[in-house]
Amino acid sequence: MATPIRILLQTTIPIVDDDWTIDRFSLLAKYLRSIRDESGAQVYEVTTRNRDANAQGADVQGVTSFFPPFRWRSHRTSLRAPLA
Repeated sequence: MATPIRILLQTTIPIVDDDWTIDRFSLLAKYLRSIRDESGAQVYEVTTRNRDANAQGADVQGVTSFFPPFRWRSHRTSLRAPLA
């Protein structure tokens, strides 16, 4: 069984009450989690979170807090985020 590809879906702006949250991407997350390979194993491990910014606007948790062994590509370059 192959290790699932890890995907972090994260908002790029802080939460706006009654408007902008990671919840807007719930269908995408659910769809990615539902994809199975020919043996029935999950293809993608999806983590979702809202951006949590400090007073200076920097991301408090950062991507590496979720997946420390990986370097990440921008979503603009590839759906497969972790580099080998």
